[in-house]
Amino acid sequence: MTRPTDGETCTGGDLLLETCAQAGVKYVLINAGTDYPAILEAAAKRQSEGTQWPKLLVVPHELVAVSMAHGYAALTDEPQVVMVHALPGTANACGGIINASRAMIPMIVHAGRTPITEHGMSGSRNLPIHWAQESRDQAAIVREFVKWDYEIRETQQVPEIIVRARKIALTEPKGPVYITFPRERTTERVPKPPTVILDRYTPPSPPQADTTALAKAAELLTMARQPIIVTKRLGRDVSAVGELVKLAELLAIPVCGSIADYVNFPNNHPLAIPTLLSNADVVFVIDSDVPWIPSKFKPKDSAKIIQLDIDPSYVAYPFWGFPAHLAITGTSRLALPLLVELCKRKITGDLEHVISERRTQVKQMHDQWRADLIEQARKASSDYPINPIWLSHCIGELKDDTMIIVNEYDFNPYHANFATPGTYFFEPSASCLGWGIGAAMGAKLARSQSTVCATVGDGAYIFSNPTASHFVATAYKIPILTVIYNNESWGAVRSAIQETYPEGLCVKSGNFIGSELKPSPRFELVAEAHGAYALAVSEPRQLLDALKACIDEVNEHKRSALLNVKCLIA
Repeated sequence: MTRPTDGETCTGGDLLLETCAQAGVKYVLINAGTDYPAILEAAAKRQSEGTQWPKLLVVPHELVAVSMAHGYAALTDEPQVVMVHALPGTANACGGIINASRAMIPMIVHAGRTPITEHGMSGSRNLPIHWAQESRDQAAIVREFVKWDYEIRETQQVPEIIVRARKIALTEPKGPVYITFPRERTTERVPKPPTVILDRYTPPSPPQADTTALAKAAELLTMARQPIIVTKRLGRDVSAVGELVKLAELLAIPVCGSIADYVNFPNNHPLAIPTLLSNADVVFVIDSDVPWIPSKFKPKDSAKIIQLDIDPSYVAYPFWGFPAHLAITGTSRLALPLLVELCKRKITGDLEHVISERRTQVKQMHDQWRADLIEQARKASSDYPINPIWLSHCIGELKDDTMIIVNEYDFNPYHANFATPGTYFFEPSASCLGWGIGAAMGAKLARSQSTVCATVGDGAYIFSNPTASHFVATAYKIPILTVIYNNESWGAVRSAIQETYPEGLCVKSGNFIGSELKPSPRFELVAEAHGAYALAVSEPRQLLDALKACIDEVNEHKRSALLNVKCLIA
C-alpha cells in the first residue's frame, strides 16, 4: 500500500475521482448540476496532468447516461459510474436504473445531494433551488431498484464507499447501486489516504449449484422422452453459452429462446427451435424471469419443471408464480458442466437410440422453421411500405459475426444468424423506453472495433432523447448505426388493443386512439443536425443499398448514421 506524503491533502472531489480510477472505472457519464463544482475542478486538474482515466463524458440526459453504462457493462461486466444532479437528476435516471435492475447489470450511480447547511461552510447553499430540491430521503426514489444505497457522511469514507459499491454491484445477482455526496463534503479538504488495493475488495465468487439437486436434474433429463430447454438470458454470461451447447448436444434437447434477451444459443444450430413444445414431458428453465406467458401458453400439467437460476424465486418481483418441481440456485456456467458429466454417466445403449431419434426429429423441426423464415422474407420483400420482416432480413443479410445489435422492440433476430455470444442485446424486461441508442453507444465504447447497430421503433427513438444521444455520439466520436422501424404508432399499445378487444370499436373503425404517432417527424434531420449521415427510405427495393451506405459510413468514415425506414404496422 502506497502511503501519502505527510501533509498532502485533497478535496472530496479529488478523492472521488482518484478512487474511481483505482477501482478500474474507465468512464464517468455525467450530467452535472450545482452540486458538482469540486468534482469538476478535480476533473480539470486530472486532465491538465494528463491522467487518462476515468474519462468524463458529458451526457445531456440522465436516461442516456445510465443506458450507456448499461451497454458498456453488458459487454464487459465492468461497472461504470453515472453522475447525476441531486433530486432532479435521480428522477430523470430512474427509468434507466429500473432497466439495469431487472437486467442484473452492475453500475454505480452517484448523485449529488443538496447542500446540508444554509451558511458557514464551503459548499453551503447559495441558490434558491437548494431548498426546493431537497427531499427527506432522496434515495427512496430508487431504493426498490438498487442493491444498496448510501449517503457519504464523512469525506474520508470515499475510498471505502466506492470499493464497497463496486463489490456489491458485482455480487450476484448483479445490479446498480446508488450513492449520494453532499456538496460540503465534496469541497472539504482532507489528508490524502493510502492508495486503494483493489484485489482486497474482490466480489464474492458466484454460487455453485448443489450437487444433489443437479443429480436429480440429470435423472429427470435422461429419463425424459420429450425434454426441452427454455432460456431467456443465459447469454448475460457469454461463457455459459458453450456449456449450454454441450448439454443440448449431449442429450439432443431442443432449445427455445436461443435469441431472447441475449445470444443464449446459436440460432442456426439444428437444436434451436422457436417455441415451447406443447408435448414436453420435462422443461428445463435456465436463467429466465418469464419462461412463458401463462395466459397464452404453458407446459402440460404432467410436465416436470426444472429451474436453474441465480435467483430462482425472483424475490425482487412483487408477484411471480411460475412453478418448479426442482428449483436450483446456481450460476449456469458453473452448474452446466457438472450437469453434463452427471448426464454422461446415465447414457446407456437404449438411451443413445432415443437421443439419436430425437436429434433427427428436432433437426427436421429446425430446418422447417428456417425454411419458413426465408419464405416469410421472400413474401415480404415487395410490401409497401417496408415490411418489418424484410427490414430484419436485410439487416441479417448484411451483418457479420462481429456486428453488435442492440434491439429495442422491432428487429426480429431470427431473420439473422447469431452464432457469437455477446452480439445481441434486447431491451430489458422492465421496458423503460429510450434505452436502445444509449446502450448501443455504451457497447461501442466497450467494443470500438465492432460495428454497433441500434434498432428502435419510432416511439423508442423519441424516448431516447435523440438530441442528447446524437450529441454524445458526435462529441465523443462514438459512431453507431441507428435503424428506425417507423410505423407511426406505439406498436405495443396497438397490439394490446387488438388482443383485448378484437371486436371493439378501435379495431372495427381502424381508429387506434392513443397509439398513433402521426404525423411522423423527419427523424433523419435530427441526426443530420448533429453531423450524422442520415437517410429515409420507404421503397423495399432501396433498402439494402441504403443499409449498405449507412454501414459503410460508420465503418469507413467513423461517422454515426441513421436510417429512417417507413414500415408497415406489424
